[in-house]
Amino acid sequence: MKKRPILSALPLYGHIFALSLLSALTVSAPQVHAASATRSSVFSGDELDLSAPCASVHLKVDPALKTGLSLDEATNRATVVHTTKDGAEQSVHVALPSCRQHLPLFLRLAPGTTLTLHDSPLATIKITGTLSTLESNLTDATLEIDHVQSLDLSLRGTSSVYIHQLDRAAEILIAEQARLHVDQAFLTALSAQMSGSSQLSIAQGQIDTLSLMMADQSNASIMAQLGTANTSTRDNSSLTLGHITNSLNQSGNGHIHQTTNAEQAAAAAPAPASPDAPTPNKPDGSAQGLGTAQPIPSPQVSTQEAPHLHPVPSSHPSPKAPTPPVAAPSLTPPQKAPSSAPPVSQTDGAAQGLNNAPPLSNAPSPPKTQTAPSLSTEHKSPSVTSHPHITP
Repeated sequence: MKKRPILSALPLYGHIFALSLLSALTVSAPQVHAASATRSSVFSGDELDLSAPCASVHLKVDPALKTGLSLDEATNRATVVHTTKDGAEQSVHVALPSCRQHLPLFLRLAPGTTLTLHDSPLATIKITGTLSTLESNLTDATLEIDHVQSLDLSLRGTSSVYIHQLDRAAEILIAEQARLHVDQAFLTALSAQMSGSSQLSIAQGQIDTLSLMMADQSNASIMAQLGTANTSTRDNSSLTLGHITNSLNQSGNGHIHQTTNAEQAAAAAPAPASPDAPTPNKPDGSAQGLGTAQPIPSPQVSTQEAPHLHPVPSSHPSPKAPTPPVAAPSLTPPQKAPSSAPPVSQTDGAAQGLNNAPPLSNAPSPPKTQTAPSLSTEHKSPSVTSHPHITP
């Protein structure tokens, strides 16, 4: 039997070692790539010059950065970045070479860094945080800012800009169909020029000095409290101003409307409550104004009849009484007064005529002041012979 040399087994162990090494390198490769994707590049500078046509830019003012800006790796690869130095100032230029529709770019900026935006048509830019200074020249772009302390802005085309709060000073040029809206402005000076069908609106705040020139069909509404306002309105331009504490110097043939204190108070007051619904018609007549009237009681008819006096049958007419005449009681039954109330049923038969009247003995006695019983006695006495002068 032939023995196998020991060295002949070494290539097998070497092959196993090579496979193990290759497997380890393959497993660790994705981890190296993932780490490189999360890295960011930091550039020192006093100013950021940004050009990003068609892109979707998200810029955050980060107090953690002392100076300059930070770009994530994807933004750094998609853009061209270079720095320039002018004396003591250093600028960082970030540009997107071509129009990349909705390409996301993420940047972080130090609070004291000036931002310059230009050559960014069709871009959508959102800036969060407090930006110290913005210099921008935009055409057909959309810009949204939380807070900016100094503004130099030029808008053309269909550009639309929204600023939540604007401080210190601002110089603005708005042309064509561009629009600018500011929620609140606290400025020492505002200088603006408007033309075309552009629009400017400032909801509230305080502006010490306003200089405004308007032409064409431009429209402006500045409801902040103004110190001094110098305005020039031409053509069909329209301007609405809030309260002015010092003076208004106006020129031109445009329309200017200054709101009064009452109009400002009405605009700030909450909306009035809706009136109560009208009361529906009621069948008892309350809707016709009779709601407080007391109900008319039904007439009460007494069931007790007044005593009826019936004449005493006599064979001789009654002579005249020597006493003053006394009104004789009515011999006819009382007539019942007409009434809309239903007739009351009579149980004693008095309402059915004299023939059904109760016996005289049961009738109540007439008052003594109305009857003369002595006269009735004289009529019944046949022997009145003590008076010879009376003719039989």
